[in-house]
Order: sequence, then C-alpha cells, then structure tokens
Amino acid sequence: MTGMQSLSSQVDILMLGSMGIASDVGVYKIVVSGAALAVFGLQVVNMVITPRLASAFAQRIPSKTASLGSILSFGLTFPVVLVFYFLVQKYWVLFLVVNM
Repeated sequence: MTGMQSLSSQVDILMLGSMGIASDVGVYKIVVSGAALAVFGLQVVNMVITPRLASAFAQRIPSKTASLGSILSFGLTFPVVLVFYFLVQKYWVLFLVVNM
C-alpha cells in the first residue's frame, strides 16, 4: 500500500519527466515542494484552531477565534511565500542563462 501511495504522489513528476526536459521537471519539483511547505503551516493551524473554533461556536463567539486562526494562518504561510519570492528573483537570471 505504501508503494502505491508513493507512486501516486510522484505520478505527475514521472509524467512530466517522460514528456519534458529534465531541468523543467526539476523546477516543477522544487515549486511543488515549496507549495507543500506553505500548506504545511496551514495544516498545523487547522489542527490547533479547529477545537477552539468548535468551542467558540458552541459559546456563540466565533469571531474572536476565527480572527486568531486567520492571523496564525497568514503568519505561518507568508514567510514561506516571501522566501520563495526572493529566491526566485535572485536565481531567475541563472535559470534563464542555463536554459539558453
């Protein structure tokens, strides 16, 4: 079962590898890994905030907990996005030179 899950999670890269250029597949893999890293922060916030949202909803005060969840989600995701944004700006020229 684990082998099928591993294959299923990599099938997009295998398909791109069979149809495209290896350097493009490498860039795609980096971007997908970065997106997974950004989503990881959202999953952590979801696990922490969900019970609190449920109790706040039961007490009829969901706005306080919802705003806290929004701030936590933004705070954990935005730094990852900034790192990728500045890395892309720094190394984009190298990517263009290598592919010419």
